[in-house]
Amino acid sequence: GGRPHYEQDESRVNEQLAGGTQNLFMVIDCDMQLREGRLLKPRPNLAWALRRAEVWFAPSDRNYQKTRRVISRHFRRLRRRITGSL
Repeated sequence: GGRPHYEQDESRVNEQLAGGTQNLFMVIDCDMQLREGRLLKPRPNLAWALRRAEVWFAPSDRNYQKTRRVISRHFRRLRRRITGSL
């Protein structure tokens, strides 16, 4: 109780069932966006840059590296604080 849903133990289990952090994608990860009735490349912004850094530092499940995981977690927490979302 009192913790965001993504910090619950069940969320971590679901993440692993989905293939780990390397295989979880968000709308911000898309290659194209629909803007003004046209498909355009997304505009880089702070949330986009933090998400890219988070994914880049996330270790693959086969090659667990504690330092990369910690750095990735810091980028994820910063992005969540700034955007207020997952």
